[in-house]
Amino acid sequence: MAFVNVYLTEEDKKFIASFKFHNPIGRLNELAPLPEEWSIDKENKYYLICLGGQGELDSEYPPNYYKLIVNIDVVDIKARYQTVGNGKIGIKITWKIESIVVNSKKTDVDIQQIAMLALKSYGNIHFGGHIICSEFMSIPVPHYLKGEK
Repeated sequence: MAFVNVYLTEEDKKFIASFKFHNPIGRLNELAPLPEEWSIDKENKYYLICLGGQGELDSEYPPNYYKLIVNIDVVDIKARYQTVGNGKIGIKITWKIESIVVNSKKTDVDIQQIAMLALKSYGNIHFGGHIICSEFMSIPVPHYLKGEK
């Protein structure tokens, strides 16, 4: 199964709220607001939300801050993008992932591949379903906070 974009149900919101994600931009220890939509691969239990940011590639403003949940492990992703096109002709999006931090031990899943697939899908949430092409200019090696298995 592939990633799809869906609106969060009340049950989904409770699931996300249980992680107590903090707002990456704003007051210290402030919980992030819950998003309305997310990209999910329900079969594999992969979920991607955006907690905010500016995200533009050629900007001094903060990147977008994403949380990728892989089963119950949390992956922090900072990413920027650049777009060409519009809603009439379609939009090409080029992603630059700045960092991938996995808050658990190394796993057998390919975090980089999951992150790319999730962001490809999420681009259509950012741009109203008008993405016709997604590319990646950089994908860093994930950093695991708790070391090897």
